[in-house]
Amino acid sequence: MASENQFSNFIDEVLVASENLFSIFIMLSPRQVLDTYYLEARRDLLEIAALLDRYDAAVEREGAPADDEETLDILRRALAHLADSDSPSGERTAALLTLFSEI
Repeated sequence: MASENQFSNFIDEVLVASENLFSIFIMLSPRQVLDTYYLEARRDLLEIAALLDRYDAAVEREGAPADDEETLDILRRALAHLADSDSPSGERTAALLTLFSEI
């Protein structure tokens, strides 16, 4: 019984902390969002570029693409979706999660 109560208290604390954290991010100005996340986003984009470069080098070395390029196709579709400036605000993440669930 005590462990259930401790677990319940822990869950309550996590929920309160996540709500507080969420409210902090909601209150960032557009400039603050860019200043806060730009370097992380740049790093992630460079990682994706490096992955694609490694794949291309492997294809050139092997003389043929992978037997199944479904994951590569999904990555390319995700990048195209992110590049589409007409994506409704707040729906990019959900769209990518749906896309990645196809794998």
